Amino acid sequence: MEQRVVIAITILVFLIVLFFYWKLTVGRYKSENSERMRKLWGKRTYYWEGLIYGSTFITFLIMCILRWTKVLHF
Repeated sequence: MEQRVVIAITILVFLIVLFFYWKLTVGRYKSENSERMRKLWGKRTYYWEGLIYGSTFITFLIMCILRWTKVLHF
């Protein structure tokens, strides 16, 4: 499979995982922090940093499973 296609699939999977992970966690984040606290850069940075790390890990696992099942060849 062409390398560009694999990169595009990886980015797409990452964005989909990030969106669903954000949808699952945004309610709890809002309930635990007041609006004033959510506007602080430090709180926002840690929240999004955790989302990106978690989404990267889940994307990595999905890509490993797709390679292991020979759906993607790279």
